Amino acid sequence: MPKGVALSTVKAAKADSTASMMLDGQKVSSEQINAGPSAVRVEIDITAQNGSVQAYVLNFPHSPSANAYLSAVAVSAGCLYPALSASVTDYDVVIPETVHGPVTITPFLADPIPAC
Repeated sequence: MPKGVALSTVKAAKADSTASMMLDGQKVSSEQINAGPSAVRVEIDITAQNGSVQAYVLNFPHSPSANAYLSAVAVSAGCLYPALSASVTDYDVVIPETVHGPVTITPFLADPIPAC
C-alpha cells in the first residue's frame, strides 16, 4: 500500500448468513469492519453453525518495494542480447530474417509484490 494511504474499513461477506465472523480475535456483527488506519494485517475467522472455522489473512504492506528490476524478458521469436542482467539497461532484440509475423516482447517484474 502506498505511503499516505490509510486503510479504514474492510468489507467481508459471509457465504452463509448464519455463520459468525471474528476480526483479529474480536467477534463482529457487521460485514463492514473497522480495521484502523495503521493496519498492515487483518485476520478474519468465519465459524459455521457446525463449528468448523475458515481463517483468512489479508496483508497490506505499507512499504513500497525498492526493487526496480526485471526478472525476465520473454521474446516470442528471436532473443534478447545481451542476456538480462541487473547491471545492463540497453538491449537488442535479435529477430531472425525468417520471422515474418509480429513479435511479442513481455517483461516480467522482479518485485514479488504485484502491481494491480
